[in-house]
Amino acid sequence: MKIREALENGNVSYRDFYSALQDADIGAWDDINSTDIIHDYLNDMIQQGVRVSHIVEALENNDSEYDDWCIWLGNSMETPNPINSKQDLIDALQLDEEDLNMDIKFKN
Repeated sequence: MKIREALENGNVSYRDFYSALQDADIGAWDDINSTDIIHDYLNDMIQQGVRVSHIVEALENNDSEYDDWCIWLGNSMETPNPINSKQDLIDALQLDEEDLNMDIKFKN
């Protein structure tokens, strides 16, 4: 199945889509982080005296249906954006038209 077909297919869940893309290592996965990973990062940065209140505020004021966020943790100035759909994931992974035409496989 092509990535674009899986994106538009209502029978392909977000988690299955996420896993298939991750297993195929397609996209900028350094930009995708879970709420738990971000909290660990925040604890580390706070201990180092780095100002990260904007990240805390973004997590508190936005919902992420799947607990996934678009934020590269190599720059404490970035603000996380929630990933709430397969399209949000595509955008966060920075996939282009060529990527969307690639085949991906789903685990049974």
